[in-house]
Amino acid sequence: MIEILELLNDGKWHSVEEIRWKMQLKEHEVHKIVTFLEEYNFILLKKTRGAIKIEETARRFLTQSASS
Repeated sequence: MIEILELLNDGKWHSVEEIRWKMQLKEHEVHKIVTFLEEYNFILLKKTRGAIKIEETARRFLTQSASS
């Protein structure tokens, strides 16, 4: 899961299909991860476009953690 957040850390919108392909996951695996990340406010999800983006607070946390 942390790998997906690191991929999203650029702050841009990414398609769920792109995430699936880059992480080499099955569709149902990505769905479970995206559902969890959205439920706990780690990501923003545009359901109509199938795109996800890291939530700014989560991005700052990852950036600070990587600096430590």
